[in-house]
Amino acid sequence: MDGRKRSSRIQGSWASSSTSSAKSTSAHMPSMDEEPKSGMKLKFEEPNKVDAKPKPITITEDGEHILSTGSSGISKITLLRNFIDETEADWMFEQLKSEIPWQQRMNRRFKIPEPRLTCWFGPVGYKYSGVESKPFEVVSCGGEDSSVAGL
Repeated sequence: MDGRKRSSRIQGSWASSSTSSAKSTSAHMPSMDEEPKSGMKLKFEEPNKVDAKPKPITITEDGEHILSTGSSGISKITLLRNFIDETEADWMFEQLKSEIPWQQRMNRRFKIPEPRLTCWFGPVGYKYSGVESKPFEVVSCGGEDSSVAGL
């Protein structure tokens, strides 16, 4: 390989070419046994303890329940039985099912349908890892129980 091609492929200030036409550099790449020139010594420290996976629980009573506590905080859930009666819940489900433009995406790697329906809500679209989601903007989420639901 000629010197021009080789020097164009070498990156970093520590890299140098074996050809005489290349500039020499004063930078030095230290070996693993060498102490850094800054005087800083590297020291191995054991990683922080990872929190254990919480045990499964069954929630049967209404109210706020703590699911887990750990170094990252507390996970809670509130159960409100009969928050919406069964007839109204069925009606809401049918409305959401028919009015929202749900999509079932194909798994790009295995070329099979994903086991879920998705829809992206918001004023702008979203693209991640080659998958583009067109926005579906919610006009209103009001209702008599919206304050309880946090909407």
